Amino acid sequence: MRVYMVNRASVEQAVTPPRLRGRVQASRTVAHALSGVAGLVLGGVLAEQVGVGAAISAGVAGGLFSFLWLCRSPILRLRESAADTEESHL
Repeated sequence: MRVYMVNRASVEQAVTPPRLRGRVQASRTVAHALSGVAGLVLGGVLAEQVGVGAAISAGVAGGLFSFLWLCRSPILRLRESAADTEESHL
């Protein structure tokens, strides 16, 4: 988890212009908190409908495959930072 957090923060800072970093961080924090609440509600509903074991299995499967969205992400093609881009437009 720590490796992920360091990489996420590094990419976030590299691609976000300095003037927007506070807004991006705040938006990410809100999205993270809301997704946690949504996951709790969804997990509870799923456990009620199909049982606790199946709900836990679905959560584990979701966690194991949560990185797959990166396959189509532009992160893999990232070669320059937002600061480099802003300097080239000045």
